[in-house]
Amino acid sequence: MNPRANDRHSPQRPSVQRVSWTLDRVVQSLIARLPERWLSQGTAVELGRLDELGSHQELAQVGSDQTCPTRKPIRRPAPKKPTRPTYGRRLEPRIVLNATAELLAMGDLVLSGDGFVDEVSANTLPNGDIQFIDANTGIIPIRVGEDAFGNPILVDSIDPGVVATGRLHVDLGAGDDQFSVDLPAELDLTVIDGGGTDSVDVTVGDHAGNLANLDLQITAETISLDASGQSLDLQSSELTADTSITIENAIDVNLGNVDVGSGTLTVGSTGQPLGGELTQAAGTSLTASQLDAWSVGDVELEQTANAIARIANLQSDGDVSIVSSQTMTVDALVADNIELVVVGDDSDLLIGSVEVSDPTVGDVRLTAGDDILGGNDELLADDLILRASNATDDGPDAIRLSTNVNDLDAIVAGNNAGDLTITEADSIRLASSDAASDAEVLQTGNGAIRVTAGGTISIDDSDSNNDGAGLVDDQEIIAGGDRGRIDFQAGDDFIAGDSVQLAAADTSAGAVTVSATQVVLGDDFEINTGDGVGVARRFGPRPDPDELQPTNPVLDPELGIETAFYDIDSVQTSILEQANANDAEGVLSVDIGVAGENGLTLSIDWGAATNRFEELTDLAGDRTRVDVAHVYTQSDILNSTLNGRTGATEPLAVRFAVSHHESIVITGDSIEQTIPDPMITSVSEPVPGGLVTSTDNPNTGSALTPVYESGRAFFVIPRIDVPVAFFPVRDVIPEPVTPPPPVQLTSVILLSDVDFETAEASASAITIREEYFQLRMLSPDPNGDDLIEPVRLPENVLQGDRLNDLFAGLPDGAYEIEYVIGDGDQRTILRVDLRGGQPKILSDDLDAGLLKLNWLEGESVDWNALEADALEGNLLDADESNSDEPRGNGADSDQDLSLPDDPSANADPRTGDASNPNAAAVESVLPVAAAASAIPVALVPFSRASRFWKRTSSQTSTGQNVPGECQP
Repeated sequence: MNPRANDRHSPQRPSVQRVSWTLDRVVQSLIARLPERWLSQGTAVELGRLDELGSHQELAQVGSDQTCPTRKPIRRPAPKKPTRPTYGRRLEPRIVLNATAELLAMGDLVLSGDGFVDEVSANTLPNGDIQFIDANTGIIPIRVGEDAFGNPILVDSIDPGVVATGRLHVDLGAGDDQFSVDLPAELDLTVIDGGGTDSVDVTVGDHAGNLANLDLQITAETISLDASGQSLDLQSSELTADTSITIENAIDVNLGNVDVGSGTLTVGSTGQPLGGELTQAAGTSLTASQLDAWSVGDVELEQTANAIARIANLQSDGDVSIVSSQTMTVDALVADNIELVVVGDDSDLLIGSVEVSDPTVGDVRLTAGDDILGGNDELLADDLILRASNATDDGPDAIRLSTNVNDLDAIVAGNNAGDLTITEADSIRLASSDAASDAEVLQTGNGAIRVTAGGTISIDDSDSNNDGAGLVDDQEIIAGGDRGRIDFQAGDDFIAGDSVQLAAADTSAGAVTVSATQVVLGDDFEINTGDGVGVARRFGPRPDPDELQPTNPVLDPELGIETAFYDIDSVQTSILEQANANDAEGVLSVDIGVAGENGLTLSIDWGAATNRFEELTDLAGDRTRVDVAHVYTQSDILNSTLNGRTGATEPLAVRFAVSHHESIVITGDSIEQTIPDPMITSVSEPVPGGLVTSTDNPNTGSALTPVYESGRAFFVIPRIDVPVAFFPVRDVIPEPVTPPPPVQLTSVILLSDVDFETAEASASAITIREEYFQLRMLSPDPNGDDLIEPVRLPENVLQGDRLNDLFAGLPDGAYEIEYVIGDGDQRTILRVDLRGGQPKILSDDLDAGLLKLNWLEGESVDWNALEADALEGNLLDADESNSDEPRGNGADSDQDLSLPDDPSANADPRTGDASNPNAAAVESVLPVAAAASAIPVALVPFSRASRFWKRTSSQTSTGQNVPGECQP
């Protein structure tokens, strides 16, 4: 027996049978028996073509005693892709010094670098296989498994389809590595930065026009993605780089988690912007020190976890919306509409050049957890909406921008100091937007609002029905807190429409300041300071006692339109009453303000050296009656020449001005304000001195001695003896002092060639008496003297409304108007009692005696003709009725009226009475020339006061009377 055979079959030692198996079946059998935890780590299951590995492989199998070797032919498996057979080529054994690649069973395709500098690329071959190239050594072999003897099976390329997990895993090692990959569509990519400075360039393979939904987990110093003209969906990706991340040659890009740390994220380029939109998946974050992007579509990076420090250059043909959790600086941004938001208490928006593509329709909305601050670059937009939470107390400015916008809606919240400052290059509408929702406002929690515009500043209220009765429910401009002030400076006009209200918490001087060329205000306009301390509503029409300032349209006083500041017709002065020994006290009364106003100031110049200027502040409006008393000293009365006073007996001239609260200051060349009158919508008028909030012209006078032009009043000086004897208010009336008799002035004038119709008169000496009107101020004591010396009145005092104007300017009291004839004859034609400038006729029984004329010898007179001429007003020629010269040959000529020698010729033709030729004259109307005043006057018997007043009013209204004449 063959001992080897016995040994071979001996039961004491195991038999070894060499069995031939197909390699793939052995591997599959092994896999089926491996624990599941081993499979999770991955093993190689695809080895590629086996032609060059030999047709048989022998494996040793330890079995039972009854074993025998068998040999079976290898059955080759069919390729997975008949159109593209798998490619694998056994490489000769060699030492690999740099990068290596391995396909793990049931796992990733792994590419590993070493500690040296690696420059590796992964290329896609024409047949679709992926091949790794080391710049130093060439092709990097891919280990796909081991043969039966434990030798590695290496191939130079591999079909991406055989990578079970569909992921290429790259570990760059510790060196400064460069890895570029032409990533097939079937593979995702993981790149691990093992140290050093590594860069990864990824070119996305053809996805047949579909969105490339990639899972890229890349960590390197620099990352570059080339989408090959496709859209990229990176919502599952995480890109981390220290220096930069670049995405280019793409249409739409949807970002996942991107962290570029202190580096720059660049999407698109100037010459090749994104063909679509740049967006961000929900729940992801973008962290970048700098963002540069160019896109023809929208840019929406709106996740609150974003941390973008700077937008260096972003241009979009669509809208841009970006959110950052930290302070963000914007150097240059252009889009159709722009919204930038930074969240966090200490997050600021630092604005450089921000522009919309079309400033007529494009809007910009900026929101910051703290402040919104800009430099000299102008923000260009249609609507600008600003929201600054001002959560950090880090400076006085919460919003500070240079703009070129149409509408502004801005709010600074919080209690920290935070001003809102806008410098507008052109015109701007405040508290306004295209939405016109009535929610637009300019508001600060504790800060000033300053707007400077090169053009017009305008404010409108889109809904005037929610202002409330006090006009405080819907204020358009609100400056709150201790710093709450408002300052508007317009290069052209300041226009505030109906129901616009401005409110400032501060009440110091100039808390609300408006400066413009023209100020145009609507109805129900209000400026409110200190929550009602100062309230101003009406600034025009302005009171103009002399009617010197033109208005547009011209106002008819009969319309009774309410004026701003004070009521002209309400101005009154009392009768001076004795104070102390020889002083006098008077009271100035005036109604000031309109309904709802408060905090007005009444400034008075009393026209005397003692306590000349007085100022009353914080006065209520609503036509409140203000009575102010002042004591004039004896020296003031005798010596004062202030405000145009020329003598001690002339009235003391008072000047005053009314202003809104000192916290409210508006300046402009003119004021136009809507008035509540159905006939007139608004009134425009110039403002001398430019101070719209006061009747005073600040350009006249000085700070120490101001000159008040608008308000005027007079205190009449009572008749005095020495010492000064004011009529005191006492229970016992003292005996009046008899004044010296008045001097009666007469003059003698010779007249020649005086014609009475056709008759001629020869020269004869005659005395011509002075005739005029005078005003008496009656004493309350019927037996007392007048309070003042009689005042001679102008010749035309009875014309037009001159009597009404005279009465309106006099203090309350009893007055008489007398007609004085040169020989001392004084006839009362009107007696009135003035109360509030309104006359009341005291009695209708006035002196109406007949004029007694002395008969003069001379030629006969046709009395009937003279009477007819006198009644018809033809006695005086038309050219003589208005002449300043007396009748006759000259002003100094004597008048000689000769009468016929025959007394019978002088008889009254109606009675035939020649014994008393004056009897007929007593009953007739005889005109006499008055030469002393150089104005012809027709003397007539005086009727009762009421009849005289009616006739005078009717004649003056028709313009028929001649100045200086009293006609029946």
